[in-house]
Amino acid sequence: ARQVIYTGELTVQVADAEQAAGEARDLAVGVGGYLARQDTDLGSDQQSSATLRVPAKSFDDVMEQLADFGTATVRKVDSYDVTDQVVDLEGRLENAQTSATRLRELLAKAENIQNVVAIEERLTQREAEIESMTGQLEVLEDQVDLATITVTFTEQSAAAVSDDLPGPVDALRAGAVS
Repeated sequence: ARQVIYTGELTVQVADAEQAAGEARDLAVGVGGYLARQDTDLGSDQQSSATLRVPAKSFDDVMEQLADFGTATVRKVDSYDVTDQVVDLEGRLENAQTSATRLRELLAKAENIQNVVAIEERLTQREAEIESMTGQLEVLEDQVDLATITVTFTEQSAAAVSDDLPGPVDALRAGAVS
């Protein structure tokens, strides 16, 4: 089976950015995901960004639902096939575990201090490699299992009309003077 990491980015214009971010969080939780991060700017450019982690099987559906919160202005989807990396790590991990088992057997049979020290040193290195590869595999598996969606909600602002603009009579007068 292919191991694919999905990421998506959306920018959506909405009436209330903070409310939309809350609804996005609820949507993620509803499909078995969670809110990883949220930033809200309550200044003049009201906007709220949320990073959601959702099950990969729900990725497309969640992207569509988030776009329907308002008017989507940006949509980006990336996928990364990490199957080769996973297979490589699993193979290297299996080899390192086998090697560690052999080193433990040799350590049990070691008869002098020099051999014990040398074997323990190698075993410590091998165990560190095992921990590192195990951690890398866990990270990849988490990224494959849970897609990442970053959605930015911006508030639709009404076009501002300035009272300082000249009216038609003022424009005619200004044209007549010059």
